Amino acid sequence: MLDYLDQKSVSYILEEKSSNVLLADYRTATIPELKEEIDYLILLGGDGTLLRAARYFCGTGIPLLGINVGSLGFMTVIEKNNYKKAVEKILADEFTIENRMMLTAEVYRSQKQVYKTFGLNDVVISRGASFKLIGIELYINDEFISNYEGDGLLVATPTGSTAYSLSAGGPIVHPKLKAMLITPICPHNLFMRPMVIGDDDEVMVNLKIPGKKMHISTDGRANLELQNGDKIKIKKSCQEVTLIRFPERNFYQILREKMKVDMP
Repeated sequence: MLDYLDQKSVSYILEEKSSNVLLADYRTATIPELKEEIDYLILLGGDGTLLRAARYFCGTGIPLLGINVGSLGFMTVIEKNNYKKAVEKILADEFTIENRMMLTAEVYRSQKQVYKTFGLNDVVISRGASFKLIGIELYINDEFISNYEGDGLLVATPTGSTAYSLSAGGPIVHPKLKAMLITPICPHNLFMRPMVIGDDDEVMVNLKIPGKKMHISTDGRANLELQNGDKIKIKKSCQEVTLIRFPERNFYQILREKMKVDMP
């Protein structure tokens, strides 16, 4: 790819830690420096690579393009053998921009905020490695919804609907919709089922039954060990992630390919 960018006379900078694997002398910069200098960010990896970059570049307006050299790759929509075509389209301004919502989660303990995190895909409250179920008391906009015992609760964005939420039985939601998904994880309750709510709603979770090593995680990263009585507030973040999209690579085509559905 770097040879191809040289052929096209495109100036580029490598993130300094990533450049170490190339064992060559390229122009490099730290992530704060990249935020000041670049027009586009090209990522080579899987969805995890894009999720990590989203944390650094959300709110900057810098468009991200993911090239899939990982496994599934719902967000890294360009396969590695098509990178030249993708670069050509960017140079020709033949692409669109999508802004994807993110979530913030705040943990309150004894009425004091002890933690705050954010993510592009999802916020997960889990029993962790313990065999003991945890108790979930769920509120939306201060309105009591339900309580149950189970493995936990997952709140996802439409972008995250094809990730952990899908594996836990949640619906697939088009990423352009303004919504949040609530997916219970193995609830010991016949009536607690996945819900789709508005993007301006606020979810509150009270932990009622202690488990061992309960934790909250965002985008697959374990962030904080939780305690009985903790309250977790989850809502839409004020920051968004900007992604590059191409008209011929729409959501339904990508979904069909990743789910390995054959054309009729």
